[in-house]
Amino acid sequence: MTAELLCVISLIAVFFCARRSIGAGMVALLVVGYAYGLLRANFPNNFSHFIFDAAVLGLYGGVFMTPARGAARHRTLSLQPWVAVLMAWPALMFFVPTQDWLIQLVGLRGAVFFVPFLLIGARMEEKDFETLTMGMAVLNITELCLALWQFFFGIQQFFPHNAVTELIYKSNDVAAGAYRIPATFVASAAYGAVMALTVPFLVWLWAKPSVGLVRRRFLDVALVASGLGVFLSASRTSAILLAISLTGVFISLRLKA
Repeated sequence: MTAELLCVISLIAVFFCARRSIGAGMVALLVVGYAYGLLRANFPNNFSHFIFDAAVLGLYGGVFMTPARGAARHRTLSLQPWVAVLMAWPALMFFVPTQDWLIQLVGLRGAVFFVPFLLIGARMEEKDFETLTMGMAVLNITELCLALWQFFFGIQQFFPHNAVTELIYKSNDVAAGAYRIPATFVASAAYGAVMALTVPFLVWLWAKPSVGLVRRRFLDVALVASGLGVFLSASRTSAILLAISLTGVFISLRLKA
């Protein structure tokens, strides 16, 4: 019953945050997403698979219940036909009976469930991106603290050994049998990838002239935390993503200079 309750709490919390602002809703969604691996490991039943999905539905409800206005409305109107096409084609293919309908339903979810984020992104204003980025900074620093605790004192206090965490406990192939650190994610690779992919957002806000000294120093810490998180995850793919992100950021800053 606890996993079902977490689904309801996630949906309601994200919904009300999204009603306040899109940026706040996105941060609330990230909180659920970051914690998803830890929640699923400790509440391993069928409903735990839908904790993040429920949070996404809360975001959709909070955002789309309010019509877009001004420039945001113009941006979303130009995107709506493309979003409709991207969702309609997989929905049409769902009715082609090539596999068991449950398998096709899983595929449909992966193909269409997150497409409306295109419309949410079009609605976001600069202040929403700033809120989102500061939320990433706080979460990445928190993740590093938990990751360091796991590195020095073990992952057992966070992840019970069960069918859900089997992959985590098999990932002890780093020097002298050390674990690849997952922090609160479903796997260490997910932790490293998220840290790498948040770096461009952090650098974008750090480079803004309007950002004060205190926030810039906080973003410095967040950037270091993100980089260390990639290496604690011991994922080669995440390290490559970090290198690509940093290269893209460097080129972008050079072009603006």
